[in-house]
Amino acid sequence: MIGIAYAMNAFIPLFIQCDSSDVAVVPQVKASHNKLPTFFVYDKYPGGIGLSEKVYDLWEDLLTKTQHHVINCPCEAGYPSCIGPQDSTMNVKRKVVKLLQLLNYHY
Repeated sequence: MIGIAYAMNAFIPLFIQCDSSDVAVVPQVKASHNKLPTFFVYDKYPGGIGLSEKVYDLWEDLLTKTQHHVINCPCEAGYPSCIGPQDSTMNVKRKVVKLLQLLNYHY
């Protein structure tokens, strides 16, 4: 989930015309309010300015673009311009692709 959040955070500014430091994506394996794996997208401005609401409306397209980027990235294990720095021995990129495929299947 961390790799997906990292990749999504890189694409959000392209979708909603903001700076990459304006929005954050935080994954939680077991969110406190629903006990399910959840991605939280929030504005980094106190009280928010509506950026995360725009992301909500574009969620399906964001997932698709993120999946396309990660699959087509030439790295084998992930690096900062893909899913972030990862331990190459854990096959993290393969797991990120699989989870993205599952998430996109539900849309």
